Amino acid sequence: MNAKYSRSRVFDALGESGSGSYDLSTLFDLRSICGKKGQKAGDSGDHTMCDDVHVFEQCPHDTLTGAMKGSPLKTGLSASSMDLLSAIRSFIRVAETGSFSVVSRELHVSQPTISRQILLLENHYGVRLFSRTTRCLALTDDGRTLLEHAHNIHSMLEDAHLALSQRQSRVYGHIRLATPTAFGLYLTSHLDTLLKQHPELSVELVVSDCFGDIVKDGIDLAIRVGMCQSGSTITRHLADVDRVLVASPGFLETHPVPTHPNDLIGLSPIVYTYGSQEPDWTFRKGNQQICLPMHSSFATNNSEVVHRALVEGMGVGLMPEFSVSRELKSGRLVRLMPEWTIPQLDLHIVYPGPQNACLRRRTVLNFLLSLAPDLAGELASMETMVQ
Repeated sequence: MNAKYSRSRVFDALGESGSGSYDLSTLFDLRSICGKKGQKAGDSGDHTMCDDVHVFEQCPHDTLTGAMKGSPLKTGLSASSMDLLSAIRSFIRVAETGSFSVVSRELHVSQPTISRQILLLENHYGVRLFSRTTRCLALTDDGRTLLEHAHNIHSMLEDAHLALSQRQSRVYGHIRLATPTAFGLYLTSHLDTLLKQHPELSVELVVSDCFGDIVKDGIDLAIRVGMCQSGSTITRHLADVDRVLVASPGFLETHPVPTHPNDLIGLSPIVYTYGSQEPDWTFRKGNQQICLPMHSSFATNNSEVVHRALVEGMGVGLMPEFSVSRELKSGRLVRLMPEWTIPQLDLHIVYPGPQNACLRRRTVLNFLLSLAPDLAGELASMETMVQ
């Protein structure tokens, strides 16, 4: 058999299975490659290395358990295959340094441990890798054959470690982010920053004002209003968002400007509702609190429809401040009754457990949390500019 064990064959031996594990049985089943079994000391061509080989002689073959001569490995990453990985690394260093003691110091293990690892390889492949005398250590032909392939294996594992380490530090993959309509529109002006920072990341916005089951719907992260308790999900507070009462200048030209909540009665409210029940609008000022059931000829369960209707001058309405900040700054909408406060929207981020999520989900989660000051402080900063 050709002694050359190509790099492509090594990678073939590491073919990834459907479970994501690697089959190392082919990788380590090199008995046919190593050639002659039972090589004796003094074979022609042995490479002589003088060293403290008496340590090697202290560990007879029958002290090894679970490493029967010539026995194949089980498929997949098991304890025995991990032992072989460690043994191959030690074998390479013993062959390169010619010293058990040097290798034991390098790896911070005892010299008998290195001896047992070499014997493990010999038992597994059914060949003698070194010929030993009281003074010298020599690689056999089989030892030199294994060394060539061991270098390939070690190099391949180092490449795999480097590639996976680099990949773990990169944010890549796909995230499904569920969000109400108003927040989804707000995100469109911010997501570009995230995607430029992580070009291998893709985000799918699942926009709906009707909240479903994020686990069944395959959602990685969801924005929700109010506290969402579930045994299968984790909830993080995002921001308390101000709501404002607004109307268009065109509407106010033909209708009286309200200064008190009672002035809203009969003033064409545009009602945002999740269902058939019309909500109450609550206003607070000092110790006063007024709760008005809003009866309207126009209601919708989509916040963007409310937004568009307000801009078109169809009536007055309550909106999250972040969703109308541009219109307020440009004058397309006017804030009404600013001295009266409206209960805030309590935004949360909900995601399936466990807490130690993949890097891409943690990255998007942290990005959303970084928006909290903007969500909570945009109105205050706008009012400061106006003053």
